Amino acid sequence: MPKNTAGGKKHKKAKNYVKVEQLVEGDNEFQFYAKVNKKLGGGRFSVDIFIPEKKEKVKVDNLVKEIIVRHEEVRQNQLALVRGSIRKRSRIDVGNVVLVSLREFEVKKVDIIYAYKNDDVNTLRRQNKLPECRIFDNDVDTDVNFAIGEEEIEINYNLVNSNYTCNYDLIPDNEIENI
Repeated sequence: MPKNTAGGKKHKKAKNYVKVEQLVEGDNEFQFYAKVNKKLGGGRFSVDIFIPEKKEKVKVDNLVKEIIVRHEEVRQNQLALVRGSIRKRSRIDVGNVVLVSLREFEVKKVDIIYAYKNDDVNTLRRQNKLPECRIFDNDVDTDVNFAIGEEEIEINYNLVNSNYTCNYDLIPDNEIENI
């Protein structure tokens, strides 16, 4: 049988596939990181937005001073709308980190520009681009405390064994010797 070189089965489809590492999109002056709280349906989400502090250098009497232009704030429960170009291309779930753009004409609405995957979020954390804020903290790292209140539960094995009866305890000793 001749070798198939011209076309045919799908086994040749990914033969020369090279994974291209994409650059992670970052924020700029008008774009901020947000965390999804709730899905509202129809491409709408409820998000918490972290807006960092912005300082500007101003020259006054030959002295350079830094003036705070925008104070740091967290806007909670903002209505976020998914941009049309990423509507069907990315999956956004509760707890995901997204990049949003504020609207000038509507204060309570923002637009989702980019949805980060878990790998991208880890990359942003390693590069220290993701701001340190309580809304971006992972709940995975927290330890589980099995103690009730502040006292540890101690099991008294003598009480447990005295109430427990095994099936072999119900058989008389002379029948066990005969077996």
